[in-house]
Amino acid sequence: MTRSVSRRRFLSTLALGAGATLLAPRTARAAARPGGTLICGWEAEPGAFDNDIDRGAVTRTLLHNIYDRLVERDMTVKANQPLVGNLATSWEVSPDARTYTFKLRQGVKFHDGTPFDAEAVKFNVDRDSDPSHKYYSKAGAGSLKLGYGNLAGVTVVDKYTIRIAHKDPFADFLPVLAFGTYSMASPTAIQRYGNDEYPNHPVGTGPFKYVGREKGVKVTFERNPDYWAGAPALDGFIVHPLPEAVTRVTALQTGEVDWINAVHPDSMAGIKSNGNLVLELAQLPNTWGYIPNHKYPPTTKRQLRQAMSWAIDRETLARDVMKGLATPAKGTHAPGTTGYDPNIAGYGYDPARARQLLAAAGFPNGLPLEVWIPAGGAGSPFGIQMNEFIQQNLKAVGINATFSQQEFHC
Repeated sequence: MTRSVSRRRFLSTLALGAGATLLAPRTARAAARPGGTLICGWEAEPGAFDNDIDRGAVTRTLLHNIYDRLVERDMTVKANQPLVGNLATSWEVSPDARTYTFKLRQGVKFHDGTPFDAEAVKFNVDRDSDPSHKYYSKAGAGSLKLGYGNLAGVTVVDKYTIRIAHKDPFADFLPVLAFGTYSMASPTAIQRYGNDEYPNHPVGTGPFKYVGREKGVKVTFERNPDYWAGAPALDGFIVHPLPEAVTRVTALQTGEVDWINAVHPDSMAGIKSNGNLVLELAQLPNTWGYIPNHKYPPTTKRQLRQAMSWAIDRETLARDVMKGLATPAKGTHAPGTTGYDPNIAGYGYDPARARQLLAAAGFPNGLPLEVWIPAGGAGSPFGIQMNEFIQQNLKAVGINATFSQQEFHC
């Protein structure tokens, strides 16, 4: 794209790449120019486009193209991205952090031509928080419980001012609102289609409009010419679900698609040697981890969980399996996130200590363990190899883990 655009507009146009670990866009030899349709190959089939339900990273990324939120993170900043106004131009927070008053952007319209205003915001919030609302979404309310689960009330102050009050102090409300599932949807569209059918007819205020989909084949989007931040340079883009990493690369090399994500490390050398392709790596604040079930045995035992942590050789995993494209995690938060603490030492690799803890947990002879992982390693180009490596680490200390692949919902 050569058209002059702001950094914010540029990032909004390319929002479909947000969350991808590795990018491989195809470049034309001729000078770039506005227009055209970008053909994308993605690692999974997107889910339905509810504005208020988290269906996974693939779908969540597309929400940022269909919808806007009251506030957004400034992605032009590499780390600890500050919050900036999106559909809200400014806000005030009460001293007790209970009440948030937003001034809304004027003149914005949903893709169906209906106006965005304070009534539209109230409709969206009430729909996901008030069981008496005609279009109450139980699933949406569950998804957005963190932000809307303890509301004292939502008040339309005037056409472009909305006040959201919480029963208790909520200092993190603004960062929560920047998450993709707090997007604003057209009340008219929800009323027209109903909660069950609306996700198949999503209507937001974002830079691209949803056109339609052929299940398992493609999802099509077109430019929103009336976008409040300026129309995107692209005419539109099409997402093809290509779950197999080799298939994605082949589609790129043959010109079937213009851009792919989640490039497998084994394919990188070939891509770099191809003069028609450009490989881009993005350092994202992402941490891969396992979530033990604290409610049911045996992972209710803290020493077992600690044994599992000491059993994993993260240094070798990052260097050899992940080709040096990852760093060993020291905690739950990755560098570049607000909660990251560089002083946390984390767990090292100590199989002997892992065995001692396993015995202390009541399993001196080891134990079987079932672990669920996404099918095909979805969400990570290293998924299968990473889990196989960790499976062997666990087995070496006496934990016979069975890794069961589950359908990856996006």
